[in-house]
Amino acid sequence: MRVLITGSAGYVGAVLTRMMKASGHEVTGVDTHFFRDASVLDGNNGTNQRSSDIRQLQVADFHDVDGVVDLAALSNDPLGNLCAALTFEVNHLAAVRTARLAREAGVSRFVFSSSCSIYGLDSREPLTEADPVRPMTPYAVAKHLAECDIARLATDDFSPTFLRNATAFGPSPNLRLDLVVNFLTALACVRKEVRLRDDGLAWRPFVHVADLCQAVIATLEAPREVVHNEIFNVGRSDNCHRISEIAELVTTTVPDSTLGAAVESLHDKRSYRIDSTKIFRAIPGLRLDRTVRQGIEELAEFYRSIDLDEEDLVSGRFERLAGILRHQRTKRLDDRLYWTGAA
Repeated sequence: MRVLITGSAGYVGAVLTRMMKASGHEVTGVDTHFFRDASVLDGNNGTNQRSSDIRQLQVADFHDVDGVVDLAALSNDPLGNLCAALTFEVNHLAAVRTARLAREAGVSRFVFSSSCSIYGLDSREPLTEADPVRPMTPYAVAKHLAECDIARLATDDFSPTFLRNATAFGPSPNLRLDLVVNFLTALACVRKEVRLRDDGLAWRPFVHVADLCQAVIATLEAPREVVHNEIFNVGRSDNCHRISEIAELVTTTVPDSTLGAAVESLHDKRSYRIDSTKIFRAIPGLRLDRTVRQGIEELAEFYRSIDLDEEDLVSGRFERLAGILRHQRTKRLDDRLYWTGAA
């Protein structure tokens, strides 16, 4: 299959391009390269990469493409909170425009990377795709609006699928430390002490980045009638943990690390667990086997291999919001997050 991936150089995209090529697919990547400074390995792997903003794509960019994986977004709540209007422009309007262009070009399959964060509020029971959503942040609201509007574009010839991904973790050629498992493991490896930023009582579902990518590939390869205009939670029901549990897993996995007192006694209202039964029933061969503990072990080894140090923790090099703000301070990005051409 000939696949175009937006956001191909990012945390998920750098892993996905490698895995898709290994699966025999012909891959073209599109990325703004906002976060090239976070690259610790060559994530290109011979992929044809175009430097472009999804807001500027044209229908010709989708010619001779069978499937699109739309990863491009302002990728978390802190970044989404930077400017709500810009978040809606990129994560909602540009995503819908991308789907519309793909449909016009004759693309048959469209996988939209959504988020379990759209569930928002605490629930006593794990949430299924049929449960109401309560998005609480501009990022989550924009993702939900994009789901709704892209779904309306579905036809007999254009099949969108929506993957509501759990919080990702694990190594990537384009590293992120603004993901909770990755960050807490980095604290344990570098400072030998893990301290939470709040009370740690919030629930989160988690998925290894390689498993997330496997779900994307399986969705593209699945029979059309199985995934046409469907929503799937992506994660494992037994990979749902309180943040405090993640901290304990980290300190019991990383040698010589301890759990310190929380920095603040705040409570995160964003709290949810998911039920992922639907995707496993729809795609019986799909396996998402990696546990959080296994991811922590992989991360610890990965951090040793790249010599992660204190400077990496405090510089913001591996945090998306810090990266954007750094580009804006140096006038490389304007207020609408377009490259200015400044050196």
